[in-house]
Amino acid sequence: MKNQEKYNKKPDAKQGGGVFGSLGDKPGEFNNPRGVCLQPATNNIIVTDLNNHRVQVFSNPEDCKEFKSLYIVGGPQQSKEPEIFKNPYGVACNNRSHIIVADSFNHRVQILDEKGRFIRSMGTTGEPGSSNHLFYQPRDVCVDRNNHNQILVADFWNRR
Repeated sequence: MKNQEKYNKKPDAKQGGGVFGSLGDKPGEFNNPRGVCLQPATNNIIVTDLNNHRVQVFSNPEDCKEFKSLYIVGGPQQSKEPEIFKNPYGVACNNRSHIIVADSFNHRVQILDEKGRFIRSMGTTGEPGSSNHLFYQPRDVCVDRNNHNQILVADFWNRR
């Protein structure tokens, strides 16, 4: 019982436990948040918002009290165009603060600059594939910062 009480307590901002967000589609709201990471250069918080088909970037205040939505990439429109997502899952950042997103239902990984502008994508947009350099619903990404920012992808239906 004591363990459960520990987890039911509200976070203490002094301990770095700020909470933000609620259900919805406005800035600062989410509909099934999936991935989260910190941007190295700015310490901004990046969150993938699965059912709103977008990525939100927030300031990360030292006191963990006033999180501010800085910008949003994507939105309710779903297409194969750059900077548009269809069920984004995982997110990571490299040493240059580029944002790497597993754009799951577009079967690609998108790479955005530190301001959320499209740089390039990996995979064939909108078409699943099983050969090298193709994905079938990528679910997560990470960056090996010790190996020239190599991007690692969890490719769900290809089981790799």
